[in-house]
Amino acid sequence: AMAEAETRIGKVEFVRKMCVACFDWAGPLAADYEHVLDQLTLEGFSPNDSGNYYTARAFRGFMRGDAGRQRVYWDSARMVTERVVRIEPDRGYAHEALSTIYAGLGRPADAAASLRTAFDLYRAHGDTAFIEGWRRLAAATNLVLLGDRPAAADSLARLLADSAVYFITPAAVRV
Repeated sequence: AMAEAETRIGKVEFVRKMCVACFDWAGPLAADYEHVLDQLTLEGFSPNDSGNYYTARAFRGFMRGDAGRQRVYWDSARMVTERVVRIEPDRGYAHEALSTIYAGLGRPADAAASLRTAFDLYRAHGDTAFIEGWRRLAAATNLVLLGDRPAAADSLARLLADSAVYFITPAAVRV
């Protein structure tokens, strides 16, 4: 289905609409993701979604070890996402995204607080399917961004050992 959708609207538009910050594509886009990301511009993103654009760019800087680029894009993502959180304080996803952004900016206390808020909101809204798996995965991502790879590896090992979290596989964790 993803390959067919991508064929119909083109790779660039598919990434823009589907998941600009998903650098872990395992499907047809995996080989072209970097090239597609280079073709994206901020134009065409809604104000609420521009945080994902900046986050994708920040992750790319992280993957390439470009600290300057990371800082600029994480900070841009922070400004957009903090505004979204102010406007929609009950939106769990925005707090979760903000936790990753704070981790990218090297702010562990803010990252942890935002992640707790996100999952408290998910629980309050009854959105609890797979909640522990997603929480651990988000925490592990934040730990990697903060440079604590041993703690991230421990978190991922616990995640993989939990048979209730069937949607996280060793292949996905390697990415």
